[in-house]
Amino acid sequence: MSLPRGRILRHATGARPELTRPYAVRLPAEVAAAHAEAARIVARAEAEGHAVLMRAKETVDARAAIAAAEAREAELLRLVAVAARLEARERALAEGEIERITLLARLLAERVIHAEVAASPATLGVMARELVAEARGARAVVVNVSPGDVVEVERAMRVMGNAAVTVRADTTLGPGSMVVTSDVGTVDGRLEVLLPRLVSVLVEALKHG
Repeated sequence: MSLPRGRILRHATGARPELTRPYAVRLPAEVAAAHAEAARIVARAEAEGHAVLMRAKETVDARAAIAAAEAREAELLRLVAVAARLEARERALAEGEIERITLLARLLAERVIHAEVAASPATLGVMARELVAEARGARAVVVNVSPGDVVEVERAMRVMGNAAVTVRADTTLGPGSMVVTSDVGTVDGRLEVLLPRLVSVLVEALKHG
């Protein structure tokens, strides 16, 4: 018994050559165009997303810069307010200190004058002579003094050799105060007038230690 033999096929005329090589995949033009469009869309989306992120970052940075500037401005205003309060407090303290020094100087001046008059009654004569000298040229001179100072001032006028000077007691004047009147004017020698001059000198001395 003999087995059937296979037949060997020969290339026939008109046979399709693509059946004899590996298969080649060919995409339709519409599909390729769709892929390209999708790629462009993805690229555009990525670019727009990056731009959005950059704008967001710039916005955040700008807001942060504005917030920092506002914080600096607020801190500056706070410091200015603190400085103003400190300056006002310092000015108030300085004014209070000046008032205290002035009051102290006035008390010292009063004590100095009264102590000087009490220790040396001749001081009244010196004061009277100085006031009369300011009324030089006057014909009728009257020295008004406290009743307790009349004797000492009259003695000083006699020493001056000026008989034209009249010493008169004035109950409105306190010890050490005197007012010279004449036909040319008035010279005020009351302590309340003389004190400010002495007080100003003492204030400067107290300020500078």
